[in-house]
Amino acid sequence: MKKTKQLTLTALLGAIAFMLIFFNFPIPILSPFAELDLSAVPELIGGFMMGPVGATGIITVKLLLKLLLQGSSSMLTGEVQNFILECTFVIPAALYYRKKKKKKGAVIGLVIGAVISVIASVFTNVYLIFPAYIR
Repeated sequence: MKKTKQLTLTALLGAIAFMLIFFNFPIPILSPFAELDLSAVPELIGGFMMGPVGATGIITVKLLLKLLLQGSSSMLTGEVQNFILECTFVIPAALYYRKKKKKKGAVIGLVIGAVISVIASVFTNVYLIFPAYIR
């Protein structure tokens, strides 16, 4: 019964995250393609509730729905980058919150996830995404 509940919650939060992809806002001081994407909110909620495996499932459902219903305009490099960066943001936050289940633990987990995600974005852009997109 527990696996059915977790699977249902993963699918539901993944569908909500997919719907939130359409509610993004440009960040004025950054490049034109940089946008604030609200789809990380259900992923974080799921990560705090179900742990890193549940969060990864939510991210996967979101991206599969996007690919099925919209396709890719970036030769899949945007989706790969989204998966990598969402995982590097949500998984550390969920792991830290698992040890410190308080509001402070969630905030510290989010900061840790943000720092790791920024570091990962630099390396994946330089060594993975840009070279794949240029070819």
